[in-house]
Amino acid sequence: MCKIGVTTSFKTIDVLEEQTNKNYLTAITNAGGTPLVVTPETFENGFSNIRYLDGIILTGGFDLNPGLFGQKPHEELSDLDRERDQMELELVKRFIETKKPVLGICRGMQIINILFGGSLEQHIDSDIQHNQEEENSKPTHQVSFVEGSGLEEIFGSKTIAVNSHHHQRIDELGEGLKVEALAPDQTIEAVTHKKFDNLIGVQWHPEMMYRDHLEQKKLFEWFLEICRNN
Repeated sequence: MCKIGVTTSFKTIDVLEEQTNKNYLTAITNAGGTPLVVTPETFENGFSNIRYLDGIILTGGFDLNPGLFGQKPHEELSDLDRERDQMELELVKRFIETKKPVLGICRGMQIINILFGGSLEQHIDSDIQHNQEEENSKPTHQVSFVEGSGLEEIFGSKTIAVNSHHHQRIDELGEGLKVEALAPDQTIEAVTHKKFDNLIGVQWHPEMMYRDHLEQKKLFEWFLEICRNN
């Protein structure tokens, strides 16, 4: 069975904790994989366990450090997790080197963009509600797949309804990346790479939707399939 790494976030209440949303773990399990949590300690210990993974999912979480793309912090910037930033950037490099699949979700897609030299708009001003107040699984806007997009083939549709839990978005697109999907306000909602076939990022949260919107499970099933074939 495919072993899929899942990255974690930090949260401090009384103590510093590492955590990940259970939805990622159940989505992977339901698609036929075995999720394994990846922590910054894995990075500190020389990636000793990474070689056993068949793929990696970069999960959502805190805002990215704007220093990574040469900007000063916006006043609406939320908590940062610099240790995680560095861990995930290094993870993507390692997985590209070994030609193992990478799926970036929300913040994870933004990490991919920064790795290839792109930048982010730190706070979105749009008529579309990108940081929704509705329940997590509810779709709040449409995305349209670029003609010929691999995602169009995966979902079997030219458009799809998605949820939205972000206040940052891709500004300058990273070198070699190509846009796969757009929101009505032209926010980039999915990317792949022209050279690395096993690298994909989506801006929405399919792990929060797949129970109520079964088409969202297709992304995880496709990802597990390329991990097995790889």
